[in-house]
Amino acid sequence: MRDGAKKVRTINRLQPIGRKDSTPRGNRIRKPTRVDESLGYLVRKTHHAIVAQLDERLVKYGISPSTWAFLRRLWDEDGLTQKELADALGLTPPTAVSAIDNLEQRGFVERRLNGSDRRKRHIYLTASARQLVAELRPLASEVNDIALAELSDSEAKELMRLLHKVSDSLLRAAPAVGKTALETLE
Repeated sequence: MRDGAKKVRTINRLQPIGRKDSTPRGNRIRKPTRVDESLGYLVRKTHHAIVAQLDERLVKYGISPSTWAFLRRLWDEDGLTQKELADALGLTPPTAVSAIDNLEQRGFVERRLNGSDRRKRHIYLTASARQLVAELRPLASEVNDIALAELSDSEAKELMRLLHKVSDSLLRAAPAVGKTALETLE
């Protein structure tokens, strides 16, 4: 270090202060020079393409991709509380409550009070919603198949593993000050 020069500490914006960077320096991806080399851009572009394909298939059933997300999540884990469902979908509770109100009016879900905690309401699919989800699942699988058509099975598994890893990293780094991690990323 030259005389009088100060040592400057650089901080990675996604790395919380005080936390050691666990990424080996040699494995870092260089900063993108073009927008189509940006991770965020590629993920967003892919998301939009998947949603467009899904929307094409769901529209004749009167279901939007966002409605599908609720139905699909409840298919996997029926009886979540409103808060648990909001958290699982990366929404604020008021946004989720509005969507649940709409689903309830359409006859897709019903709310049930928790027997031990009357403040909690659990959300359950109705019989007609279960039948509809069973019809729609193959359409969503078709979209996934299209998205992964150019990948081998091992590449598809690796892609999913890496996307989970990136997502987990971002969720851990997101500030928890009244916002969901997904809102922070938008």
